[in-house]
Amino acid sequence: MERLRLEPERIERFGVRVRRRLADIDYLIAEPLGPREGAVVVWAGLRGAVTLAAAQTLPADTPDRSLLVFLGFLVAAGSLVGQGATIGWVVRRVRPAGVDQAALDRDRVQLVEVLRATADRIRHDAEAAGEDPVDRAEVIDAQRGVLLDLAREGPSPRRPCAT
Repeated sequence: MERLRLEPERIERFGVRVRRRLADIDYLIAEPLGPREGAVVVWAGLRGAVTLAAAQTLPADTPDRSLLVFLGFLVAAGSLVGQGATIGWVVRRVRPAGVDQAALDRDRVQLVEVLRATADRIRHDAEAAGEDPVDRAEVIDAQRGVLLDLAREGPSPRRPCAT
């Protein structure tokens, strides 16, 4: 029996996955989808694509396989056109919850603060080490890293945006 090797990279990836799932759960608890939002999600789904994919996996010797694949294509196309053409009407009729502009503005302010703090930290660290002033590309790389870390962690209403 082969033992699973616990390499640091695997442990880190596992930790990120666990933190992401917990953040997703926190988010869904704080911002649950109601029946109105659920109706829009269901209407926007592409059920016909699964039908077409399933029809294409039929063995070549299946009786009337080409007809089944064609019917799967018709279902997918009908679903795409029919539901795509009416999604605007469904959204207007169902009226799901709108966007919380105040929350978006708070998040935007937090992100700007995180990016400024990252730039200040990079510049301060360079000065403390007696290095030449940091160029803009180094600051942008550090900010990109912070943003990628935040994106990996996922949304969480209990965790502020700052690192």
